[in-house]
Formats: sequence, structure tokens, C-alpha cells
Amino acid sequence: MKKIKKNETVLEKEYTSLYEDNKKRSDIVMIEKIEAELEKLNNDRTITIQKINQFEQEMLNLRTHLSMINGAIQTCTYFLSDEKKSEEEVVA
Repeated sequence: MKKIKKNETVLEKEYTSLYEDNKKRSDIVMIEKIEAELEKLNNDRTITIQKINQFEQEMLNLRTHLSMINGAIQTCTYFLSDEKKSEEEVVA
């Protein structure tokens, strides 16, 4: 809002008008910068969520793989212990 002074000179009027126009442009530029930053942050957030989801899926796959390995180890251990029992019975 312009405050008009009664005895304001033409230069003062121009300066005030120019200042207010520059302030409006500056505010618009600042809003555009903030909007651009917000868009960048939202994109970064989306990418981060996608990466977290990928890592969680990979972790689930690794846990499944680990369970399979543990099962195979138990099976091998069972067969080895069963084989040793059979050898001990033959010796006895």
C-alpha cells in the first residue's frame, strides 16, 4: 500500500513506487524459490521412501535365504549325526 504524502516530490513518488514494485517482485521470486525447494524436498522424500522399501524387501529376501541356509545346515547335521550313530553301532 502506498502512503501518499501531501508534499511528496515526483522523485519521492517514483522511488516509493519503484521500491514497492521491487518488493513485490522480490516476494514473488522468494515464493518461487520456496516452491522449487518444496518440490525438490518432496521428490527427495519420494526417492528415500522408495529406497527404504527396496531395502526392506532385500532384507526380507536375505532373511528368507538365511532360513533356507539354516534348514540346510540342520539337515546336514542330522545326516552326519545319524551316520556317526550308525558307525558307532557297527563298532559296538
